[in-house]
Amino acid sequence: MGYRICSFNVLRSVRGDDKDREFYGFIYDLIRNEGIDIFAFQEAKNINFIKNLLRNLPNWWRGVSLYNSELSFIWNSYRVKECSRQGEPRVFVDYSSKYRLIREPAYGRFAPADFDINYEFRLINIHLLHGGNNFPETVAVRKIECDIAKGVIYQAVDKPPTGKDGKFNSVFTMILGDYNLDCLECNTCGLSNIVTLQEEATTLKKEGKGYNNSYDHFSYDVVVNGSAVRIPPSCIDAVNDYFKGDFTQYRQEISDHIPIKIEVL
Repeated sequence: MGYRICSFNVLRSVRGDDKDREFYGFIYDLIRNEGIDIFAFQEAKNINFIKNLLRNLPNWWRGVSLYNSELSFIWNSYRVKECSRQGEPRVFVDYSSKYRLIREPAYGRFAPADFDINYEFRLINIHLLHGGNNFPETVAVRKIECDIAKGVIYQAVDKPPTGKDGKFNSVFTMILGDYNLDCLECNTCGLSNIVTLQEEATTLKKEGKGYNNSYDHFSYDVVVNGSAVRIPPSCIDAVNDYFKGDFTQYRQEISDHIPIKIEVL
């Protein structure tokens, strides 16, 4: 079995142990049933979100809240270790651009912990601007942010390790998160070799049942890293698989997005 990575916009992160047992139970079930090793969260705005979440998971799970950021990671320390210089993910600002993302990415570096494999996953967790409408000028700003994420940010992260950063022979750099754009629009942005994948709809319709927008994706160099992908990106049909098709309950207790996953190595 490879390493399974999940991206999930949780919608709201002010959650209490008692009133949100359904949410914590859902994350636990995802780990057990989907075999998730790393989660990347968007809209995890509350500083206590990660602490409360880890309290409801087995004690080998690790994670950290990033200061002034809604983006975060948790990971199964039996399977992977965070291998950056500071030993935990951080907000990534080390890129050259006159325009800055409205939400600077979270950056985590992970290496296998259960096998001695000279390999590293570099994950860039993003939540691009939505803007509240689909006016052409608003969509244009989203594309600017996507262009930066898949351009200068990807290039700044996807570099050989040097010095104290380690000596990994193989590096898999990947962007993941809520792009607020579909794949077709994303693939007009950034470096041409960095392809955005996962075309299934991932947001709940505002009225009634079903999904609409495909906003949640993974992006990586399919030429360099394509062979490392064991199971291609896909969405987890969480409402039907875990909530018996009850879209109202899912929206109230979990999110207006469903998770996406990928398996590598």
